[in-house]
Amino acid sequence: MNLKKILLIILFTGISFEFFSFVFSYFSLLPVSTTPNLYSVSTYNNFRNEKNIWGAWHKKNLKIRHKTECFDATYKTNDIGAKDYNFDYKMNDKKRFVLLGDSFAEGFGVSNEFVFKSNLEKKLNAEIYNFGSSGALGPVQYYLIYKNLASKYEHDSLIISFLPANDFNENDYDLWKKKNWHILDDVERYRPYYIKKGDAYDYFIPSNAKKRENWYFLDNQNIFQKIKSFIRESFWSFNVYKSFKLIKNYSDEKSKKYSGFFDATIEQQEASIFFLRKILTMKKFDDVLFIIFPSIEDLDRIYLKGDNIYDQKWYKELVKIKNKVNYSLKIINIADYVQSSEEYKKFLHTCDDHLNKTGNEFVSGILYREIIN
Repeated sequence: MNLKKILLIILFTGISFEFFSFVFSYFSLLPVSTTPNLYSVSTYNNFRNEKNIWGAWHKKNLKIRHKTECFDATYKTNDIGAKDYNFDYKMNDKKRFVLLGDSFAEGFGVSNEFVFKSNLEKKLNAEIYNFGSSGALGPVQYYLIYKNLASKYEHDSLIISFLPANDFNENDYDLWKKKNWHILDDVERYRPYYIKKGDAYDYFIPSNAKKRENWYFLDNQNIFQKIKSFIRESFWSFNVYKSFKLIKNYSDEKSKKYSGFFDATIEQQEASIFFLRKILTMKKFDDVLFIIFPSIEDLDRIYLKGDNIYDQKWYKELVKIKNKVNYSLKIINIADYVQSSEEYKKFLHTCDDHLNKTGNEFVSGILYREIIN
C-alpha cells in the first residue's frame, strides 16, 4: 500500500470519527457533549483566571455569555472580579451580607439578576456581596477569600454556601493527585490544599504550580500545549476524550455513587470544619446563614436508604460551633425542604446539577423566611 492510500485512509478515518463525535455530542449521547469554542456563541472560556492565593476567580469588569444545551446566561463581573455589581456602596442603613461559596453561590448557569443572592436582596432590601466562584473551590478557599478580600468590605452578616458533594474533597491534595485533577494542560494548577500539622491544619500551594491569566490557556504554552488547545477548541471528537476521562475519574472499583453528606473521610471533614470555624470565629457577626446544598445522591441516601445527616461528624461539629459563637448562626439544610430527589431535580439544570432560575428563587424564599423569623 502506497503512502497516498495510507494518508487517504487516515483522513477518512479522522473525518468519520469527527462526524460521529458531532452526532453523539449533538444528541447528548456522551457524558461530555459540549460545543467546541470554534462553533459556539459562548464566551465562557474567557471568564476565569487562576492567579490569586485562593485559586480560581473571575476576570474584572467583564461581560460574557455562557450557553450550553440547557441554559443561556449572561455573566457580569465587577471591578474586583466578583460576579456582581461594584461594591462602591453609598452609606445607608441597609443590612449588608458577604456571600461565600462555590458555583452555587456564584450562580453557575444563571444570569446575575436571577442568582439567589439577587432575589434575596430584593426581598430584604439589603446588600449582599457575592464572593462565590466556580472552579473547584472548597473551605480553604472560602477562608482565604474572606481573609484576603471579602473582609475588607463593610458588612454585618455572612452567608456561607456549602456543597458537601465536592466541598469536602476540593482541597484534598492526595485525592486530587490520585484523580489527576491537579493538572490542567499538563501543568500544576495554582490553588491551595490543606495539610495537617499536629492537631491543626494549614494550607499550601504546590511549588511548581503556575498562575493563569486565562483559565484554559497558559500565558506561555509550549508547542504540545498549543496543539492540545487547538484540538480542544476546534474538534467535536475532543468530547470523546473528555468523556473517557470523566468516567475514569469519577468511577471507583465498587461503582458506588458518592454522597458528600455521608461518604467524606474523617480527615476531609476535620479539615473542612477547621477552616469554616476560622471564618465563623473571625469576628462577631450580627448573624450567619450556613446553607447546606444536597446532591441527588445525598437525597437518595436520605429518603431511600434512611441515612441520617445529623449523625455525621461534620454536622455535629457545625452544631458545636453554632452553640459556641456569640451571635445567631442558622444551619439551613435545603434537603429539609424537599421530599425526594425527583422533586429536587426540578430546581436544577437538566444538563448539570446546578440550580436553575426556579431553584435560585426557591432557595431565596427559604433564606428570606429564615431571616425574617
